[in-house]
Amino acid sequence: APVAPSRRPSGAHPVAMRGGGGRGNDSTPPAQRLASMAPYFLPLLDSLRFGRYLFARVPPVAQLFSPLFPVLQVYRGIPFLAFGVFLALYGLVARNQSLPRNVRFNAQQAITLDIALIFPQLLEGLFRTDPAVGEPVSNAVFYAVVGAVVYSWVKLAMGEDPDGIPVISQAAQSQVGPF
Repeated sequence: APVAPSRRPSGAHPVAMRGGGGRGNDSTPPAQRLASMAPYFLPLLDSLRFGRYLFARVPPVAQLFSPLFPVLQVYRGIPFLAFGVFLALYGLVARNQSLPRNVRFNAQQAITLDIALIFPQLLEGLFRTDPAVGEPVSNAVFYAVVGAVVYSWVKLAMGEDPDGIPVISQAAQSQVGPF
């Protein structure tokens, strides 16, 4: 007998309909949710340099991020460690078809967010000479990355795909695909 095409509700995410870690999928195991959250430490660590003005002006914010500072020292202190972590995350997680799709998607999204930090890092040298421009730009980059990471962690904790980050989510989606 012919099978009728499945109908998904208007506006529903196609991955969510397949049960691949989509919106409201409370059946995603906690270990898989944590594995999906872990890659976001890469852009978070790389964004801390942009928080320097905020940390200096608002010490309680620096205190909030202080547990990451020793990790950052090791991460930045060992030559090529950051690049090695980046390559390992891309090759062993994001491109590994044997891992669940939501783990691969979140790894790719974290990588894409980290790649996006290259542009402000390149322009950072231009803004250092003028703090009136450098400080707000640096703060904006920091806020954007921290906001994207927190958004992703909250959505993942709720069992939903964090697929609402403009440009970044679409780029990650195109790299991972629907399966």
